[in-house]
Order: sequence, then structure tokens, then C-alpha cells
Amino acid sequence: MQAVIQTIVEKTGITPEQAKTAFDAAFAAIKTKLPDSVSNQMDGLLEGKEFDYKAVMADKIQDLKEEAAEKLDNIREGAAETLEDLKEEAAEKFASLKEGIKKIF
Repeated sequence: MQAVIQTIVEKTGITPEQAKTAFDAAFAAIKTKLPDSVSNQMDGLLEGKEFDYKAVMADKIQDLKEEAAEKLDNIREGAAETLEDLKEEAAEKFASLKEGIKKIF
């Protein structure tokens, strides 16, 4: 982080304190635009740590699993409602048919 602040000082001519404030504000704004799994690693990157791609992928896979489970639940609910409607309609038609047959005989 110090290297970035030093570069800002050199390029802009502002004080190191002003450069740190500007950097912190920009860094915080950038982090809000990133997915949590990436944003959480940004501080570590500034400290020289390696980016953990596996953690990002694991988070993304978990998100996709949750999304898929939610969509499947919605499909199940829709199918259950449709089947219930079909069951009621079939019962009504069967009852109507039964009444029609009784009238004939």
C-alpha cells in the first residue's frame, strides 16, 4: 500500500496524508463494486498476500448451488400447484361424467 501511496504523492504532488486519504476512499469505493469473495481479499493483496482463486470459486459455486436450489423449489411449487389443479379438474370432470352416466341409465 505504501508503494501506491508514494506513487500518488509523486504523480499528484499532494502530501502523503492526502494521498493515503484519497487512496483509502478510492479503494473502499472499488471494494463495494466487487463480489464479497473478491472484496474480502483486497486488503490481503495490498499486504502482499496471494489472491485465493479457490476461495472465490468456492463462493461462486455456493452461490450457484443456492440459486439452483431456489429455482428448483420454485419449479416444484409450480408443478405441485399444476398437479393439484389437474387433480381437481379431473375430479370435477369425473363427477360430471358420472352424473351424465346416471342420467342415461
